[in-house]
Amino acid sequence: MNSNEPLPDSTDVVIIGGGIAGLATAAQLGRFGVTRTVLLEAEPMLGEHSSANNAAIYRPLEESDAAIVLAARSCGVLDSALGTSWLRACGLVLMSGERGRLDGLRYRAQQWDLFHEYWDDAKLRSRVPFLTAEGNFKGIFVPMGGEMDVDRILGHMEQLTRESGIAIHTGCRVREITTKDSSVTGVVLEDGHAIEADKVVI
Repeated sequence: MNSNEPLPDSTDVVIIGGGIAGLATAAQLGRFGVTRTVLLEAEPMLGEHSSANNAAIYRPLEESDAAIVLAARSCGVLDSALGTSWLRACGLVLMSGERGRLDGLRYRAQQWDLFHEYWDDAKLRSRVPFLTAEGNFKGIFVPMGGEMDVDRILGHMEQLTRESGIAIHTGCRVREITTKDSSVTGVVLEDGHAIEADKVVI
């Protein structure tokens, strides 16, 4: 277990999973003083599943306004914490061979004042030479899109969590979430250790 503290028998909050989402949740709870919180990660290291295996693409342009706002806010938070080192802004191309498929994205890019370029088929093929499929394709190039440094983001979130006083335990696989009268009461680990909790975050 990656903690100097023994596992408690009770706490206010149990967070299951030590990826970016779990660590971000723990760090935010710590920021607001909810320090009777325990983060449990099943694997020996943090961030070994979804956080490690996703494509790590930062996409500032989405079809949903809410997703655009979330991406912009996330960028601001990470920039303020890590500078620009968390993102390799190599650019992002969104393309389609379906007529009108990109119209909504173009509208949102203009609406949200996101710098972009609209590429016709010829421009797209000149810039993306591995596009060999037949058809008339269009593309939207977003220069600020790119690849996130997941390890750096994870490390920052882990540091914030530990600094807030929240314990992180690795190698602790949760076997069961316990309930009583339709309310969550805690968790039981694979080794049988039970932790009572008012809240369980999955």
